[in-house]
Amino acid sequence: MAATSASCVVRPSCVTPCSRSPKPRRWVALTVEDNGAGIDPAIRDRLFEPFVRKDTPEVRYDAGKRLSFAYFIITEQHQGHMAVTSDVNVGTTFHIQLLLK
Repeated sequence: MAATSASCVVRPSCVTPCSRSPKPRRWVALTVEDNGAGIDPAIRDRLFEPFVRKDTPEVRYDAGKRLSFAYFIITEQHQGHMAVTSDVNVGTTFHIQLLLK
């Protein structure tokens, strides 16, 4: 079941086992999307680096360490995957996959 608010949707789902693995693995996928302003491609490419910040008169965006911490925990400590897709003036989607043990 998806949790929904006025501007955000969270969709958990199951991912099919990886056929390239000698032992089949099961993954769970989590997609978080919004219909906000989106993220500029120049910022998006560096979003998971520490201290990413964009200040303009119109926009103040400060990811600080938060997204780099989340990325590290998901990818290094849980052997998962985390990615972001975004279109300016359309919205942003974060894609997270975690290995089920």
